[in-house]
Amino acid sequence: MKACWRSEIAFLYSQMKEVLDKASPDLVGNPLFVGVLSDKQWHQLSELQKELQEEYHMRREMLIKRLDVTIQSFQASVNQPLT
Repeated sequence: MKACWRSEIAFLYSQMKEVLDKASPDLVGNPLFVGVLSDKQWHQLSELQKELQEEYHMRREMLIKRLDVTIQSFQASVNQPLT
C-alpha cells in the first residue's frame, strides 16, 4: 500500500514541477510576511490557527450532515410509490 502512495506522490510532484517550470515567475510571488515574530506573537498565531481549525471542522461536519440529509431525502422520494 505504501508503494502505491509513494508512486502517486511522485507523480503529483512531477506534475507540479512541470507546471511550475512552465509558469511565469510572477505566478508564485513573494511571501506575504517576511518578518520575525516574538514568542507572544507565535503563541497568538497558534491560538488563532486552532480557532480557525475548529471552525473549519465544525463547518465541514455541518456540510457533510447536510449532504447526508439531502441524499436521504432523494432516496426517500425515489422509494415512494407513485399515486
